Amino acid sequence: MNLSTPPSQPGVVPDWATLGPCPHLERYLLGPELGRGGMGRVLEAWDPMLRRVVAIKLLHGSDPEWILRFLREAQAQARLEHPNICHILDMGQADGMPYIAMQRIQGSSLSELRPELGLDDMARILADVAGAVHAAHRAGLIHRDLKPSNILVERRADGAFHPYVVDFGLARDFQATDLTLSWAALGTPTFMSPEQARCEPLGPPADVYSLGATLYALLTGHPPYESATLAGLLTQQSASGVRAVRRLNARVPRDLETLTLKCLEEDPALRYPSAFALEEDLRRYLAGEPIRARPVGPLGRLWRWAKRRPALSGTLAASLGIIVLLGAWNVRTLRQARIREQVAQRFALEIRDAEHLLRIERMMPRHDIRPAEARLRARMAGIQADMARLGGIAQGPGHYALGRGLLSLREFDKAIKELETAWQLGFQVPEVAYGLGLAQLKRFEEHRYLLLGQGGDKEEARRKFHQELAVPGLRWMARAKGATVDNPEYGEALAAWASDRYEEADRRFALALEQAPWLVEALVSRARCMYMRPPPPGTTAAAHLAKMVGIAEAFLPLAERLAPSDASALAIHGNMYLGLAVLASSSRERSEVPVHRAKELMDQALEITPGDPYLATLSSGITLQLGFLYLSSGRDPGAMVREKARFIEAFQKENQEGMTELDRIAIQLTVHNLWWVALEADCRFGRDPREALAQATRAREAMAPNPHHAFPLFLEAQERRSRGQDPGPLYTQAQALSEGFLATKTYADSAFIHTILGQCLLEKAAWELDRGKGGAATLSRAIQVLQRAAELDPALAYTYYYLPRAQALQARSQRRAGQPATKALQDARVAATKGLAINPRNAQLQLAAADAYLAQAQGQTEAI
Repeated sequence: MNLSTPPSQPGVVPDWATLGPCPHLERYLLGPELGRGGMGRVLEAWDPMLRRVVAIKLLHGSDPEWILRFLREAQAQARLEHPNICHILDMGQADGMPYIAMQRIQGSSLSELRPELGLDDMARILADVAGAVHAAHRAGLIHRDLKPSNILVERRADGAFHPYVVDFGLARDFQATDLTLSWAALGTPTFMSPEQARCEPLGPPADVYSLGATLYALLTGHPPYESATLAGLLTQQSASGVRAVRRLNARVPRDLETLTLKCLEEDPALRYPSAFALEEDLRRYLAGEPIRARPVGPLGRLWRWAKRRPALSGTLAASLGIIVLLGAWNVRTLRQARIREQVAQRFALEIRDAEHLLRIERMMPRHDIRPAEARLRARMAGIQADMARLGGIAQGPGHYALGRGLLSLREFDKAIKELETAWQLGFQVPEVAYGLGLAQLKRFEEHRYLLLGQGGDKEEARRKFHQELAVPGLRWMARAKGATVDNPEYGEALAAWASDRYEEADRRFALALEQAPWLVEALVSRARCMYMRPPPPGTTAAAHLAKMVGIAEAFLPLAERLAPSDASALAIHGNMYLGLAVLASSSRERSEVPVHRAKELMDQALEITPGDPYLATLSSGITLQLGFLYLSSGRDPGAMVREKARFIEAFQKENQEGMTELDRIAIQLTVHNLWWVALEADCRFGRDPREALAQATRAREAMAPNPHHAFPLFLEAQERRSRGQDPGPLYTQAQALSEGFLATKTYADSAFIHTILGQCLLEKAAWELDRGKGGAATLSRAIQVLQRAAELDPALAYTYYYLPRAQALQARSQRRAGQPATKALQDARVAATKGLAINPRNAQLQLAAADAYLAQAQGQTEAI
């Protein structure tokens, strides 16, 4: 764009936006193209919300490497506030591709502007640019691609030139100590420092060199070295010194030449120590004051010549031959050590880039993520091969890199082992401690979450996991102070949650998301934190869960839009709907809608990671819940639950290697419950129940005791009774199981376990009464246990499946014995009424109420 173009007035709509319909990008109206490069293009745009003209940067294609660089540019440049750095205003995503909205600069590049500049203009512009670069260095960033085309210049109303540094796509945090910075030789060779061309770790002197190369090109019209390849550049830089500025442009003052050549020293230690020092010398030159840089004298030139020609200088200085040989040997040794260190860094760096690429894959439209995960694993295999080749120096950083890769894959147990190995090998930097803390706390989060759906002593299991995972995680986080990581607030939020500081955890999750809105894991953890928060006193579990799900709904759809190929948000979202369905199963609002919504979300998650054990288990749990709904409404779920039971059994065999112990427990329980529902369906709908019974028994015997194990025992007892066999041992086994759980602290006040025991005693009493073996005492105890269950949880419909029946059976037994049955009948009617009040559409409650009223009618008929 020509510098004479008048700048847009704030709030004034540009002419092109008023001439007709314009293409949209989210809220922005897109206008004329301002420029393009190999990776993307820049368009002028109008922001109608904030009424300002901006520049929108878009990518040409969907290359993950380009997207990674694109995101880095936005993240790096947004960290900086300086009048000579182009401001990032916004970042977003449209049709799966990211874009950057930035300050609209009314000007052209420094390379285009050169013919219009005097020598002092060049020095003044470079002084401003050096100040901006110094601000970036103070923020921990090096640009790595400074050149005339990445400096845009506006002409102000007073005629002064105002430069802006742009394109931070290659910027890196040089202060990081976690060896995850990529020093790959990216950038423009002709403006690249020697150490950058050699892929060495970089610091501010690398940008100082590029500033000097830019000033050299302005003063002479040519870059210091002209080569299109890194190999050619390295050859020129090592074989010959840079040509003197005044040889190419005699008008350049000696001081300006001196400070330019000081920037271009091959040895970083001989350059200006900072961009600020360069800026100061340029200001001194412009003010007519003596500069601090000094021209290289004859001895210095001789030394540089000798360094470039060591063999020739050794021949000429035969008397120093031994010293030269020793020096060469030392250089060789140091070079080998440096190479080993660089390679050790390189494979750690590859993991960082692979992590970013995996994150980008997760932000793409929904697809199978396993190929992307396989690429990360291939990089990890390459790192392991390099570790074996390099030996000791590579082991600590290598295990840390592997641990970081496993964290990205969310394989937290394996990540912990790798990170602990790195620490034990002496690689004891804060970043390793942070990685260990994060892995331990994430594993605790998973265990704590999965316990919501498991039987057994959950509080005892939670205490166990807290001691084994949360406590070490908190200790590691305490040792990680000062770690250079992308999102420290996320780790702090997990630590607060592990300590049950829910309000602080939520506040820190929110802060982490302010700093990194793309951090999907923070959105998911925040939703989990809400979902698992205990209800306040006086609030029912159902009401509390419904409220928490409503709050979490603000986070999870955002996570699903932000990362359509990240299954974690879909999984917790589906599980929340499943939880709502379970809690609503006994209420009058019982509906299949939450279950079908859960199934829809889980099907989407399984498209992303088809081999995930947790998702497979959760999908089976949804089928199980649908089976319960079918049974309660008189439909036959037999075929559906059988198919899912066989699927999850086959899945378990195929995926044994990738499963944790908790995964196996969850799958075993799900398999047992599916066969139990199949067994009940067979019994109700007149099919041969032997296969389902055998499968449920096999699953039960492979597991630790669980309260649900009583149900197949009841069904097996009914089957034995139908064939005239003795069901007594089965009732005894179910009774012992239930009483064992009631004897524990966790289940002593469980209405559910009381009801299981009451059901067992009722069925046992009915059999005893039929056989004339007493049964009155057993029936009396069944009623007492069921009444206790009703006291513990008056809203549990399951209790009222059996309490009215037990009281009706007691009334019939009393009448047969010639005893008054009025109270038992009245109690049965009251219990039936309470059950129907919970959910009048529940078939089991209706059958129980019908039995109570039938007993009353039978008594009235007998009286007549």
